[in-house]
Amino acid sequence: MATPPSGTVTFLFTDIENSTQLWEAYPEAMDRSLARHNTLLRQAFEAHSGVVFKVIGDAFQAAFALPDQALAAALAAQRALHAEPPSGWGETGRLRVRMGLHAGPAEWTGSDYAVSHTLNRLARVVAAAYSDQILLTAAVAELLHGEWPADVTLDDLGQHRMRGLSRPERLYQVVTLDLPATFPALKTLDAHPNNLPAQPTGFIGREPELTELHTLLTRPDVRLVTLTGPGGTGKTRLALQVAADLLQEFPDGVYFVNLAPIIDPSLVTSTIAQTLNLQEVGQHSALDLLKVALREKRILLLLDNFEQVITGAGVVAELHAACPALKSLVTSREVLHLRGEQDYPVPPLGLPPRTEDGRRKTEDGRGKREDELRTTDYATYITHYEAVRLFIQRALEIKPDFAVTN
Repeated sequence: MATPPSGTVTFLFTDIENSTQLWEAYPEAMDRSLARHNTLLRQAFEAHSGVVFKVIGDAFQAAFALPDQALAAALAAQRALHAEPPSGWGETGRLRVRMGLHAGPAEWTGSDYAVSHTLNRLARVVAAAYSDQILLTAAVAELLHGEWPADVTLDDLGQHRMRGLSRPERLYQVVTLDLPATFPALKTLDAHPNNLPAQPTGFIGREPELTELHTLLTRPDVRLVTLTGPGGTGKTRLALQVAADLLQEFPDGVYFVNLAPIIDPSLVTSTIAQTLNLQEVGQHSALDLLKVALREKRILLLLDNFEQVITGAGVVAELHAACPALKSLVTSREVLHLRGEQDYPVPPLGLPPRTEDGRRKTEDGRGKREDELRTTDYATYITHYEAVRLFIQRALEIKPDFAVTN
């Protein structure tokens, strides 16, 4: 082995995500795949003047004198892994590797690097990444001085706090056209794992419903809540807001599973697995994989538009039986008819009343006296009602100068 560099060193760490599942499913095949993985990584690193100074299980640790060498090595390694034909991997399929780069002071002692915050910090960076992703720190970005290949960009992911580190780290994702570029939020303390879609407009009203649903889903004895009602009542938007409000309650993630594109109930399981970035391994079904992956996890699944695959509801029951900490929030035009299911009918948004005695009369008792709200300016008065506020919001998106007048 060549002598690793000392001084300001750029380190490249790698890790095979979810390798434990592959070892359990195909120990012999995994042994062969790992040997090929090791060869490809060593070749890529050594071709760019890197020194592999340690291998821990299936994780590589390499050192480079210059940051551009480390970046080139990471790209070459990922490209080699992707270019390897299926026959090179066999039953395991392509091994998916996450990588991280960090630079800082480090001294080679003759047999290893002296324990330093540089190596500890990089270990946390790699743990925040996903398979196929390459992350690098601000220290590496600064040392590169803007000099990297023309087909490469650095996507600034902002500051992130990581477990065990006293100060946040600014992280960048390496982006190039021939490698995957879209990943979930980094697995750091700042971003609770989720894939909730960003909403273009603010949430309007429904404070009582939000409170009631929050209370329901945080009760230990409630694990399945189904929002029911006809199309257009806002079930999905309400469920997304509830899920966003509950992020801190589910440390292992809150995930939106869009069932709208499918009509085959047999695809419910695979759709959930794909959403969670889980892939079927060998003879193990998607349902078995989900049971293993979620068994010890505190996760909330938001299963949207279940009515068109309602006969696939048994999958939800099986997952709940196998995963005691799992909870599900479902939107559907009808209930799933599962044991323990809490049906929550979603009412329409509040409308201005039409009553003879001048009072707002509502079935839920939450109404107020109309004469307490009414003013001589009726246009202002009706904006107290959720349906009117939503109408105004939508109208302004199309006609910016729209205004409600008396």
